[in-house]
Amino acid sequence: MRTLTAVCLVAVLVLGGLAAPVEAGHRGHRGHGGNNFGVGFIAGAATAVFLHTISHPYVYYPAVPSYGVYYYPPVYHAVPPVYYAPAPACRSVWVEGGWQEVPRDQGGGFTTYYGAWVPGRWERVCR
Repeated sequence: MRTLTAVCLVAVLVLGGLAAPVEAGHRGHRGHGGNNFGVGFIAGAATAVFLHTISHPYVYYPAVPSYGVYYYPPVYHAVPPVYYAPAPACRSVWVEGGWQEVPRDQGGGFTTYYGAWVPGRWERVCR
């Protein structure tokens, strides 16, 4: 295709250069001195259309099947590993009352301990 286009282009350039020049005082082949712009424009447009159809072939795409829509295959991506900590398991626990040693400051840097009764209570324990 490109070779044919190049040959046509060279032929146009060579034949255009060999065209006989117009004699002095005459403006073309018509006796009344007419302008040949329209004829040259149409010839150039026809040449451009011809060379375009030769050098740019049509591209045919396969027809879409009439029985349904084509879906592209799914693309799978690797999922990054994620660690989900289990939900905390909390519960209420009864703690028995009892004696507990409590510090008492005596002043002068001396601390003594005495026993105090702590009553039973409910505590929230979570794991």
